[in-house]
Amino acid sequence: LALGRAQEEMGELPEAFVAYRAAAGRSATAADRARTISARALEIVRNRFSEALRAGRREAAAWHLSRLERFWPNSAATLESAMEMARAAGDTRAELAAVKALLASRPGDSDLALRRGQLELAVGDPGAGLALIEALAAAKPADPALQVELARAKFSWRLLNSPEQVRGLRDKVVLTRSDFAVLLYWTVPQIRTARPGAAQIASDIVDHPSRDEIARVANLGLMTIDETMHRFSPDAGLRRTDAVAALLRLIAGNAPGGSCQAPRAADREELCQAGVDCGLMDDRDLCQAGAGVSGSEAIEMLRRALDRLEDA
Repeated sequence: LALGRAQEEMGELPEAFVAYRAAAGRSATAADRARTISARALEIVRNRFSEALRAGRREAAAWHLSRLERFWPNSAATLESAMEMARAAGDTRAELAAVKALLASRPGDSDLALRRGQLELAVGDPGAGLALIEALAAAKPADPALQVELARAKFSWRLLNSPEQVRGLRDKVVLTRSDFAVLLYWTVPQIRTARPGAAQIASDIVDHPSRDEIARVANLGLMTIDETMHRFSPDAGLRRTDAVAALLRLIAGNAPGGSCQAPRAADREELCQAGVDCGLMDDRDLCQAGAGVSGSEAIEMLRRALDRLEDA
């Protein structure tokens, strides 16, 4: 009790609260002081957590979060902090748990409901996630952002029903050329049913486990084979320009005369601009820098391309 009073006088309310709590079972005065300063102590710990997380001091943030979870486990501030910590750490399962707990006390929070839907599709119950986003989009049919989220959710559901080798691509940091060929083959029905042109031979895919998918995509002219070396380079990192060019050829081949056309010359700047103009991506500079493509980025670009095909 004396320690709590001293810390309270010094303005150290979280520490005072901890001391009062320790004495509350034997002192009515300590219990009363703990109740009195609880809200302010919670606010201070929450602010310290936020400051530490913003500054990138994860260990300090985790310590403040542990204090929140010990003394105020069901408060909105604690659940929000747990959600933010999980998001910063890339722990989608922990984030989903925190979002669910927050939604229980805020059932009308559409932003939280949307985030839950996204997380359910990623690591939880995909059917529940799709249903959540469908309900949100149906409630606000004029909201373009929600309609985009619905399109993404439907495409995610489609991917979840694809072969295992396709489902695992979403989490890859950098796709290879063979990964992208597999993604195209299994998600674009036109590729599986189209008749390829003259067969091209790539000596480096003969023993590759994705040989059939690569051969089909290459022989349809969507991805190129080095004509001199007769190599596809299946294990090379996928360049953003390779993905853009393939998707532009896909759209042009199935919707000739449309606005999405690949430039005749293999000019990176023109190709990247064509990708932006077609709506396949938003960042032309990143494309021109020759950056690689993650699984989630490639899937979003493909989703946009398929939307263009449906609208053609």
